[in-house]
Amino acid sequence: MELPVMPTKICNICLKAVPLIEFFRNTSSKDGHGYSCKTCSNVETQYRNMQTKYRKHYQRYLERHRMLAKRYQRLIMGMTPREAVVDEIRGREEE
Repeated sequence: MELPVMPTKICNICLKAVPLIEFFRNTSSKDGHGYSCKTCSNVETQYRNMQTKYRKHYQRYLERHRMLAKRYQRLIMGMTPREAVVDEIRGREEE
């Protein structure tokens, strides 16, 4: 007695033959399944989430760096640290 053969599909990312049950459903594709297996899809999603997390972190870093650079430029122009902070706050209120 032979075991039933499970239909397989090649994952476009890992290039392995994987059973169709290991693919997410995608009704817009011909066979009704996604182009990458669930494992590869999950890894892609985690990678994308990490990129977003680090992009946000980098944006916060840039904002802080620009603020400190402006404050430093004001100090070079002869303002006291207190005047530089007050000038910075007034600049934010004008925006």
